[in-house]
Formats: sequence, C-alpha cells, structure tokens
Amino acid sequence: MSFADLPGLPERGGDDEPVTQLIYRSVSTRGVASALHMSDILAEARSRNAELGVTGVLTAVDGQFIQIIEAPQASVDTLLASLSL
Repeated sequence: MSFADLPGLPERGGDDEPVTQLIYRSVSTRGVASALHMSDILAEARSRNAELGVTGVLTAVDGQFIQIIEAPQASVDTLLASLSL
C-alpha cells in the first residue's frame, strides 16, 4: 500500500507515471520542537504539496523533522530544491 491508496488523498498521475518515495531527516530553522508546533509549516506545505502531487507524513521531535514523501520524480526534485534554500 502506498500513501496514494489511503482514503481522502488526491489522485495523482496514471500508471505510466512512476512514483518516488523518499525518507529524510532535517533540522528546524524555525525553532519548532515538536509536531504540536508545526501548524505554520504544515499550512504552507499542504498548499505546495497539493500543487506538486506530493503526499506523505511529517513529524518533529526535539527540533528534528522526519518526513516520508511520495510523488513523481520531478515533483520530488522540485520539493527538495525548495527545502534546501
């Protein structure tokens, strides 16, 4: 099962569009220490991710983020480029 199979998530490209999954860890630059303090980040990310066709899971513990994302390769590349700024 992939994230795209979960109920309530938007459909993405057809079967001919390969999907990439990525798991990564990063450090907060905004002083976010827990998942409870991520509302601003989530509001910003949800809009961008919907445009890119990205689904995933994000959590934060002690200022470190763990994220799993799933999207077409071009969308993953675009997202990673914006995160590395």
